Amino acid sequence: MRQLEVWTINENTLYLLAHQADQAYYENFTNDIEYMIQSFVILDL
Repeated sequence: MRQLEVWTINENTLYLLAHQADQAYYENFTNDIEYMIQSFVILDL
C-alpha cells in the first residue's frame, strides 16, 4: 500500500484529505488526486 495525506486546521477543525491505493495502482490516480487537493477550499458560510 501507498498513502498520501494532506492535513490542515482551520478554526479548531481538522481537515484530512487522504489517498491510499495498492502500490501497483497508486500512480494511476496521481493527476486526479492532485487536482482534488488543489481545488480544496474551506468556505466561510
